Amino acid sequence: MDCNLVEIPLLGFGYTWERGSDTNLRVLEILDRAFVNKEAFVNKEWLDIFPFHKLYNLVSATSDHNPIKLVAGRRFPAKGIRRFRFENKWLTEDGFTEFVSRFWRANVRLTLLDRIKECGVGLTSWQKLLGSNFKTRIKSIKLKMETALRKRLNQIHSLTDDQGQQVVDDEGIGKVVGTTVILRWLDR
Repeated sequence: MDCNLVEIPLLGFGYTWERGSDTNLRVLEILDRAFVNKEAFVNKEWLDIFPFHKLYNLVSATSDHNPIKLVAGRRFPAKGIRRFRFENKWLTEDGFTEFVSRFWRANVRLTLLDRIKECGVGLTSWQKLLGSNFKTRIKSIKLKMETALRKRLNQIHSLTDDQGQQVVDDEGIGKVVGTTVILRWLDR
């Protein structure tokens, strides 16, 4: 019966079940298998996502069945190449929704996977256009925050005069600071 499936080849010992290993009537069978949808396999969609897949026949010391393990083997980019990452901050950018809608509609003949890939490529280019703007805005905001912090740290809210009285108003602070500067200058 054809269920529109393709079997993934098994690596290691070729059988997954064994009976009578210590007798002359040893029986070996392949009972466990892994399959992938034929259309996805033939169209290479599955292979595009999992190009390095492997199906291993493992060994079991306590059972007559050997477990099988499918290692998906996703493709990861080489070092130095950044993978596409969706940024939530894009959702707040003017024109984002229109850009994605236009890009998505322009690629209607592609498979879903290819449309997603193409949309990611488009968003990466769009991000580069915004990138310098984001960096500039981040630098500007950081500078404003540092400036505000420095101003706050440099503010004098109160001083104590020579008699031990706390001076809070600007005029009193000016007199205390002026007197202190003069006295320090005279002490030199």
